[in-house]
Amino acid sequence: MKGRIKINAIFIAFSLIIVAILPSLFLRNKQSFLDELLEIVGLVFILLGQILRVSARGYKAENSENGTRLVTGGPYALVRHPMYLGIILIGLGVVLMVCHIWIFLLFLGIFILRYAFLFRREETYLIQKFGQKYLTYQRQTPLLIPQRSFLFNKNLPKYLPLRWRWFKSETLSIVAVLMLVLFIEFTEDYMYANTLFNIQEGFIFIALLIFYLVFLAWLTKKYEAISGDSQNS
Repeated sequence: MKGRIKINAIFIAFSLIIVAILPSLFLRNKQSFLDELLEIVGLVFILLGQILRVSARGYKAENSENGTRLVTGGPYALVRHPMYLGIILIGLGVVLMVCHIWIFLLFLGIFILRYAFLFRREETYLIQKFGQKYLTYQRQTPLLIPQRSFLFNKNLPKYLPLRWRWFKSETLSIVAVLMLVLFIEFTEDYMYANTLFNIQEGFIFIALLIFYLVFLAWLTKKYEAISGDSQNS
């Protein structure tokens, strides 16, 4: 785990250096309504990716019994690797917010090269550890892309369980991602509009963050009710 984090940190640092050297190649000059729309969608993807990462990590820690039990509920009922899906959403969100669209293809290519081996290694280990139980789970649950029936499921807290305490271990990464995006955003505004702050964008960001916090509160409240009912029964 620590080695993986170091590699990711090195890759992010290297990417930032390249972008800083060649900003016009990677950062788009946002002038149209489509650019503003992509920016909003990108921020939504980033926030959703963070929710998925926190939910998956916290739910697994709470239900895996120190790795001795196969976790198939919560976000793991959506996909077999929800934390990786969260990383994809965050990366895609950053690309949509600040980069040219073609960077998305580059991002996907790098992600496949980076994680394809990890997927194979982890799934081989899980098959060896849990045997037929994991093979059944593997057949029933997608690798990374949720089934359409889940996407419109009304019982969302069942698949995105949250507790506030789960955010403690993820606080640094959440703040780091948001600060990085805001820094790039301010840099773009300064480069192309000679201003460090766009009032309209500021209101949109604040509104989305408020909605994000309300959504988190709703998910945590619903999951507390669900888990309380299950414990009482």
